[in-house]
This record gives sequence, structure tokens and C-alpha cells, in this order.
Amino acid sequence: APLASDSVNNGRFNPPSDFYSASGVTDSTQYIGLPNQTPVLVDTGDGTSWVTIDSFGTGALNTITFTVSANAGASRSLGIRILDGINNPIYTIVQSS
Repeated sequence: APLASDSVNNGRFNPPSDFYSASGVTDSTQYIGLPNQTPVLVDTGDGTSWVTIDSFGTGALNTITFTVSANAGASRSLGIRILDGINNPIYTIVQSS
């Protein structure tokens, strides 16, 4: 378990990334860091319309739930970033074709 001092000094995702098949899926990851932050989608060249953020809490330990749409094209990726003023961690989503 993270120490309180760790969450204040080092925002991060657990796990930091994941790979998904071409099928649509709803999944989640944990953000550990400062409370009351907002997740944003980061376009890495494949757009952001294929992922939606469904829920995100307000504490120092939050679960982000998101939905990845089915993919009928080439492999694609994007990020979910927390602009927390510490290190702005990013969770990377890669989806196969």
C-alpha cells in the first residue's frame, strides 16, 4: 500500500498502461496522488473519440473507469493524463487492430 507521503510527492497510475484487443471493453486503473484532480484524454495521433472516461473519484486513491470502443482499423493508442501539478502521470492505452 502506498504511504501518504508517497501519494503527495509522486502521482502515478497502477498499472501504468495496458493493451486491449480489438473488441470493445470497459476497464479501470488506479490513480494514486493528489485528491480532486481531473483526468483528460491525450491524443497520441489516433484521436480520442474511441475512449470515454466513465468515472473518477475525488480522493488520493482513485479508480478511473473507462470504455474502449471496438476497433475495426489499425492499432491505435492514447493516454489518460492527470494534471496534478506533481508529475502529471499518464496511463497509456494501446488497442490492437
